[in-house]
Amino acid sequence: MFFCITKSQQLEFSFNQTHNANDFYVHTDAGWSHIIYRSTNYIYKGYVEDGTLKTKILEDDFADLKGNYCVIAVKGKELIVYHSDCRSFPIYLYSDKLSNINYNDEKQTFYSDAVLSIDSDFNHKYTHKDAIGEITNTVKTEDAVIDEIDQIISNSFENFLKHNTDPVKIWLSAGADTTLLYSYLQKYSNNYEVLNYTHFYYDKFWCCNRMKVLENWSYKQLHHFREDCVLVSGAPGDEFMMRNPNLVNLYLMYYDINIVDFLRNNDSMYHTRYFLKDKNIKSMYEQKYQIAQMKNLNEVEMKKKICNMLISDYQHHHIGYTLTFTPLRDINITKLLMQLPVESLLKQASDAYITKKLIERNNPKLLDIIAPNKNVKEHMCQVQSLLT
Repeated sequence: MFFCITKSQQLEFSFNQTHNANDFYVHTDAGWSHIIYRSTNYIYKGYVEDGTLKTKILEDDFADLKGNYCVIAVKGKELIVYHSDCRSFPIYLYSDKLSNINYNDEKQTFYSDAVLSIDSDFNHKYTHKDAIGEITNTVKTEDAVIDEIDQIISNSFENFLKHNTDPVKIWLSAGADTTLLYSYLQKYSNNYEVLNYTHFYYDKFWCCNRMKVLENWSYKQLHHFREDCVLVSGAPGDEFMMRNPNLVNLYLMYYDINIVDFLRNNDSMYHTRYFLKDKNIKSMYEQKYQIAQMKNLNEVEMKKKICNMLISDYQHHHIGYTLTFTPLRDINITKLLMQLPVESLLKQASDAYITKKLIERNNPKLLDIIAPNKNVKEHMCQVQSLLT
């Protein structure tokens, strides 16, 4: 779902598609569509969970919906970038182009709480939006939180699969998040492929932009196919499921809980080895100043700050004809986890406790394919029995 918007055709040599829309040339990777409706050019890619993106555009109901998509609308001399409720890509404005590719440091960055528009001279304006919603101090039981997260993920799968017509694929990494999504995929479909290979198709866009895209680590772990398909992805589960070291450290230290000390005394937890890597301990130690700042906030302010960090943690989005289905990219899941008693949140952060409870509801046997420690060597041993 890459784009670069210019007033020149010169970039077309490095992109799969170039769409001319009034004063603009919209250069994109493969898989975008272009329609003109009511004097407006719509260049779009991705999915909405409940329906099709093209139908939503024709109904003029395509902003801030659940899903993972981008709609570039051009009417007259104005271009507006619309997107799903939790935008999965950055937006960079340069003097002569607008893109979600990081070309150089001479740019302005617009995060997920901004809807951006430009004119043909690249003058811009943006509308601030509430990308997080209400945050409360209400504390809920583990069962209540599990029930509500289960409903969110179930709705995502049911709605998406109802309208999807592309082949569905999933690669099992023995991680908690892909196993979680596999448990829902099994529950709502019997028409999918479990990948037993890695595949990355080098098309025109990838050959010309590979090094820029690979500045984002998550594309090193992605599959890319030549034909239309959907890849079920656990991203960004560590973050939105409250299991990222830096994020969790900020949250728990607000309540004077030191997860490093906790894990040093609990060496059998799913995240023990991962959190206690030297680079992660160093990174968490360097958060001292941030932690002190957080402690000056009330609980609602603290939680909102955490959510603001999350919504602009983009990781990967669609590439070429491969759409990535990412139901865990939902800030409402994170907000529910932050309503747990802090002791329960500690269990989730250290051992994927809530994640495992959700998997257990769908298929308890899948708990056996989760590696005992996150990102350990030869973790694929856990899933070899499922591969053919």
